[in-house]
Amino acid sequence: MAMRKAFSPLLLILVFITKSVECRWSFTEEEDLEFEKQLKILNKPPVKTFQSQSGHFYDCIDIYKQPAFDNPLLKDHKLQMSPSSFPRGVTRELQPSTAKYNFYKNISCPLGTVQIRRTTKNDLIHAKTLQNHIKGHNSFQSKIASLNGSHFAVMKSVLGEYYGSHAALVVYGFPNITLNQLTMSEIWVIGGAEGPEDEVNVVQAGWDVFPSLNGDSLTQLFTYWTADGYKKACYNLECQGFVVVSRSASPGIEIFPLSTYGGIQELIDITIFKDQETGNWWLAFGDDFVGYWPKENFNKMEKATEVDWGGAVYSPLNEPSPPMGSGHLPFEGLNKTCYFLNVELVDKNNKYYSADKINVELGADAPSYYNIDENMETGYPDGYRFRYGGPGGYTG
Repeated sequence: MAMRKAFSPLLLILVFITKSVECRWSFTEEEDLEFEKQLKILNKPPVKTFQSQSGHFYDCIDIYKQPAFDNPLLKDHKLQMSPSSFPRGVTRELQPSTAKYNFYKNISCPLGTVQIRRTTKNDLIHAKTLQNHIKGHNSFQSKIASLNGSHFAVMKSVLGEYYGSHAALVVYGFPNITLNQLTMSEIWVIGGAEGPEDEVNVVQAGWDVFPSLNGDSLTQLFTYWTADGYKKACYNLECQGFVVVSRSASPGIEIFPLSTYGGIQELIDITIFKDQETGNWWLAFGDDFVGYWPKENFNKMEKATEVDWGGAVYSPLNEPSPPMGSGHLPFEGLNKTCYFLNVELVDKNNKYYSADKINVELGADAPSYYNIDENMETGYPDGYRFRYGGPGGYTG
């Protein structure tokens, strides 16, 4: 499907590393020393540490000593412990996600600390390589996507005035995804979408499977943000800019249990919204306020001018592309295809309204491999929704 020409992060060309990244990318002694310096900055002395079954370490860090406050932009920032208000609406109040996360949420950090996944040297190497290859594009045209190994199935809002978005995302796992591949499902909240491209601001969150950066094929919560059209951008907490306030959730946590094709469908609730009093952009994961992107990070986020929802994947050119969503096309039916449910926007009065109140555009660049459909049966209980995804296998 052809889509209008406007900036969109959906076609970020995520040219990621292969298993031989440390062979392909050589670093000088000075760069190695810089990595060690960054690790000391990012990994603060923990009050307590947990280790997940997968082997990742999660440190409990003094909330006032977390890495975000090493950012010069936040020198005079006042920590906000909770949002001043939460968007109001008739669909629901803040609800727990059906999928648990990390340690089934019954293990949390002590009062006065926040939970942060420990960063490793490999994380920094992968993130540096990732940063070298992120590019933004101003079109959803399939020609651009195919030439770079990225593919998408996305719903886009019209240009307008938005102050956040909520959706419930069905969440799947792909244990067999290769190290070279990425699959993600998320919400993009975009300021300055009308351009110029290098001034676009974006905050985004959702779930991904990203072996080359996460070090495993687990499904995880992720965040991303940029203030310059992806010339510089930050994945999770690998640069200072996202303030964590939760004692049990932060970017990079593992999500489980996961949906089963034809069986139980597990959901996570993702909400991104602007705090109308402070100007900070908050992230809620289920009923947990994870943290926020401080307003000081941005120059065009007084409001968002576009919101996108959907899935994106990447694989190297001439290698089969990975699955998206449930790994099945959106026409297979309930419990078999992947959904976004209760898709809502936030208005300037801090109230929710359904995404069916605006014009949206749906597009997929390789519809035989990935597709998207509104699927609006009468009386369906989960609000405005769409189904998307596909098995992948595209080789160009």
